[in-house]
Amino acid sequence: MYVWHISFFYDDQSWDDYWAEKLASGVRDREPFDTLTDAEFEAEYRGIWTEQSTPPCLYAVDPAAGKTRTDLPLTYRDYTMDACDGSTLYGEQMIAPYSSQASAGKIGPTPACRIDLATGQAETFALEPTEHYLAGFDGALLTRRYVTDAPLPTDAEQYAAAIQSATVKIDRLDPRTGARTSLTERPYSDADYEKNGCFIGVYNGKAYFEEREIIPGSGFRRTVLTAVDAAGRAETVWDPWPQAEWVLGDDGGRYIWLYRDNYNTSYAARALLDTETGQITPVTQALQTGSGAVSLRGKAHDGRWLVVIGADSVGRTTAYGLIDADQFAAGSTDWQPVTMWQG
Repeated sequence: MYVWHISFFYDDQSWDDYWAEKLASGVRDREPFDTLTDAEFEAEYRGIWTEQSTPPCLYAVDPAAGKTRTDLPLTYRDYTMDACDGSTLYGEQMIAPYSSQASAGKIGPTPACRIDLATGQAETFALEPTEHYLAGFDGALLTRRYVTDAPLPTDAEQYAAAIQSATVKIDRLDPRTGARTSLTERPYSDADYEKNGCFIGVYNGKAYFEEREIIPGSGFRRTVLTAVDAAGRAETVWDPWPQAEWVLGDDGGRYIWLYRDNYNTSYAARALLDTETGQITPVTQALQTGSGAVSLRGKAHDGRWLVVIGADSVGRTTAYGLIDADQFAAGSTDWQPVTMWQG
């Protein structure tokens, strides 16, 4: 397991200087700190100081090899880590271009970085102008970039107008070699609120995209679902969309969990989509305690699903179970209960 640590605020003060500053600020006498004991008050701020004084770092937890921590230069605070190809963590710099707009002077190559998960080695590189990561894909990265007939202007207002006629290019990019494979392209659309070509996610080795029709004054409706593999072969999964409220949710390997549009993903499972056959199977297994349907929480190392099988009156999870995916899709409730931690 890997944990990326980054602090939005960074403070290089010593603890003594930081603590003296907080004591002198008078915050001790204000809510909610005025109700804390001296020990609780100090513990609160020691935790904040520890968080803010820790540099960017990558933690690795291996049951066999133990725990390691790799510290990185402070410049890595400027990157958001938002994609992984299984062996490398990738980040993009915060200074734009953002996914839907740009500020003056910020049209240009997107600064990016990669961190090797095995060694902790880090290095920086540059993406194409307007390019950014969508997800890890086929041992590399799925990226989005805009292609236009003329260079995009740096003025934000002019940029917003020019981008309306752009083509959204979706590529498979291997940053190690620079190899790029064009997978699909889609017209820029105001119905795509993330400006990512209506990308939904990667499921079972394929990238999924929606097509949307704008409804004047009330958003959009989903119309077509398309899947694209690593060779750029596209297939239509749904046309038309089977139920307006369904959205693609958790990745269950062969199966995609379908949820309600205004969903809480833990308790609003509606059906499973079999990515190999296209069959849709309603989720009929109900929680043993609480209300709602059983839902996916994760996958175990042996491929079984970790599912939520119980909740309390306010929706907090109280019980989990492990079950084979195909068994669950067949309607089984023969899951292995997971003992909850009592610490």
